[in-house]
Amino acid sequence: YGVAPEPATGNFVYLYPPVTVTGFLPFGPLDWTAGYLVFTALSLGGAVAATVLVVRYVERLGAPLGWIDVALVFSLFALSIHVSATIYFGNINVLLGLAFAGGFWGLQRHREVVAGVAFALAALFKLFPALVGLWLLRDRRWRALVAAVGTGVAGLLAGAGLFGIDTTVHFFTTVLPGRSGSSQFVGGYPVGDEFYVTVQRPLSHLIWSLWPGAPYGLLPATAALVCGVVLAAFYRRVETQRERLFAIFATVVVTLVALPSFRLYAPLLFLPLVALLYTWTGGPGRRLFLAGALLFSVVARPRHVLTAADSLGPLGGPVTTLGSVVTVQLIAYGVMLGACAWHLRRSDPGG
Repeated sequence: YGVAPEPATGNFVYLYPPVTVTGFLPFGPLDWTAGYLVFTALSLGGAVAATVLVVRYVERLGAPLGWIDVALVFSLFALSIHVSATIYFGNINVLLGLAFAGGFWGLQRHREVVAGVAFALAALFKLFPALVGLWLLRDRRWRALVAAVGTGVAGLLAGAGLFGIDTTVHFFTTVLPGRSGSSQFVGGYPVGDEFYVTVQRPLSHLIWSLWPGAPYGLLPATAALVCGVVLAAFYRRVETQRERLFAIFATVVVTLVALPSFRLYAPLLFLPLVALLYTWTGGPGRRLFLAGALLFSVVARPRHVLTAADSLGPLGGPVTTLGSVVTVQLIAYGVMLGACAWHLRRSDPGG
């Protein structure tokens, strides 16, 4: 940890739990350019596999897809703005999207062990995907939950056995805390810092504007409360196919925004997003959801939003205020969740 391999420098250091390095060892004997090309091919292969899983998932819901639709889904995983940086830099986010697609496909086919292992593999690399376990609890997928926990624990123990307990302790006590960026959130997260897409960004401005001396621990606690309220709203009723899709979508959104994370992790959301786009064909909130999906594909860092606000005339002030505390992608998530909640509210027989 903390050492960049040649020819990389600076922040290009290993950041995953120890056991995961075994997945990269086969690239060791290769020249870095050859390794990059091989890994890029693996990512594109993962995009193909994820496309197959998503298409089968959607078609099982009753929405047949033509070849143009299949091509669009593949483009989402391999060519869209959400994955371009992942492919270019050789990151693993497409493969994380494959793992989540495999997990939800496994749940749909009642192959719970497969689902649990798939979710756990994603969590072994990035940790925060473990929050998808909340849906396993709500859906009472006990075998999937046991498989996920067992795979995760086995992976951590394997890392300790292969590389020593000190390495694992170092990861959890030094590497992982260093990735949270907790100190930057105190007082309100700065516009020019990391491009985090998290509910903690606007909450940091709200909390410290109301209570300048607030302890840092109040921020993650408040984020957990907000995300918990969102999940409670969508978990209340999961009887119909659409209600279940809404709940799955909300679970993945919460997984992406509860902790500081990047927009590059968007592939985790692709399966429920595509499923809703193809199966939700009418009713309250549908057009608002489409608007949110379009906004989801707008990539603009907060500083870019502030620069653009200078040319918006009377709208510049509100845009500057909003752009200083929240990211466009977080707004998109909020719009889509709001559309889902609106639909649930309008279709609630007791409502």
